[in-house]
Amino acid sequence: MTRLSRRKFLYAGAGAATAAGIGYFTKDYWSPRSPSPTTPSPTVLPTETPITKPLEAAFDYSPKYKYILQDPNQAIEFKNLTEYSENSKPACEWGVDGVTSQNWDYSTKLSPGKHTARLKVSDGKTTDWSSEDIDVDEYGPDYPEKQLDVLIKGITFSIGQPHWGGADTIKTDEYIDECLYLIKNELQCNGIKIEGFYENKILYAGKKAIELGFDQIILGPRFVDATRNETVDKIHKISQEAEKLDSDSIVLQVGVELSLDSRIISDKASYVERAAEIDRIVRTRNSWIGLLIDFVNELVGAAEESFHGPTIYAEAHYEKMKWNEVKTRFIGTNQWDDMWRTEHVPEALQRLTFFGKPIIVTEFGCATFAGASNYGGIAWNYTGPYNEDEQANTIEKYLKIFSNLKIHGSYLYMFYQPKPWAPEIEWSIVKTGKIQNKLQRKKGFYMYRSYQRVGS
Repeated sequence: MTRLSRRKFLYAGAGAATAAGIGYFTKDYWSPRSPSPTTPSPTVLPTETPITKPLEAAFDYSPKYKYILQDPNQAIEFKNLTEYSENSKPACEWGVDGVTSQNWDYSTKLSPGKHTARLKVSDGKTTDWSSEDIDVDEYGPDYPEKQLDVLIKGITFSIGQPHWGGADTIKTDEYIDECLYLIKNELQCNGIKIEGFYENKILYAGKKAIELGFDQIILGPRFVDATRNETVDKIHKISQEAEKLDSDSIVLQVGVELSLDSRIISDKASYVERAAEIDRIVRTRNSWIGLLIDFVNELVGAAEESFHGPTIYAEAHYEKMKWNEVKTRFIGTNQWDDMWRTEHVPEALQRLTFFGKPIIVTEFGCATFAGASNYGGIAWNYTGPYNEDEQANTIEKYLKIFSNLKIHGSYLYMFYQPKPWAPEIEWSIVKTGKIQNKLQRKKGFYMYRSYQRVGS
């Protein structure tokens, strides 16, 4: 085979070029002004016709609750979510309880009971409908608005406590989201005390409360029946996570009524057994209060290894902590009037002012049966005819005391924590309703809502 040099190859190519025409070596060959007769013309594609989606009615509304009935005193905002092409906005018509509106969005209040909200949309060619049933609470007393002269108006929110006979099970994230939204926006609380056994749920609720803008968020792990070492270890661990929340609103509660919750004063294994003998111990054993104060300070020390925010301890009224010896930033005190107390709530709070620390009533309230105010915090052991006025009126009594003394904050006990054997008569200010088992607001709910913080 004859090997062609580059020179021979060029000459061979030149011969071919001569046959094809002199334009091979000109600019016009490489950038022709018109298509070469041997080059096929590009194919022109047909213009694509856009696909038009069929008209489909869609709407949503707010507030929208899965676990709680709608508030009859609050307007519901309906938002039209129907999609449409540009310059072809369809006509619409809302229909709720026989009332119609052609506005794109719609707002109304609904009376107690079941309602069907319906949206009809039409673009002249297609018509579509969408509807949804809405259940509205049957309660809603119109208590006159009153002033509450405290910095923090709060409520206790339980995320689950398995050590009290199944009275309170662990809560879902969706339930927590919904309840905290209601507490912030309907009850108009600026404080939330998140209490229970499950640390992960406490932390989740704490993050949600930060998002919602609560001014004070008390994280309240409550390790009922735990030993001293178990409690210290658990407080140390949750304090590390509390620090990661990185919010000035967070307060860490190191314990609640530890003479009962823990086995530091009584070594009985269960809460009920310890409650049965605490009165005897308080009357006959002088050393118990010193043991309790040492324990609380140990927990504060464990918390402060990681957590740099304020701490609080919630005392039982009979514990009468020596707060000048307790290392918490706040005084936390559970105040319930009952027929056996010799020092009632106003006197107790007045005494606490001498310690010079901000005072927070970490528990107060009333169960929902006739005569419940006489039993205060031990009403869980009693019962009577169901009576919402008893609860509402007692809540108001306490609020007047707190406002008069201008304490730092108050936390109503509690949002919802039913007795399994008598769910409607508990301290909760909501109850399980008859419609889809959603929570209904008691009169106590509306009473607490009627008190507005001074300056809020």
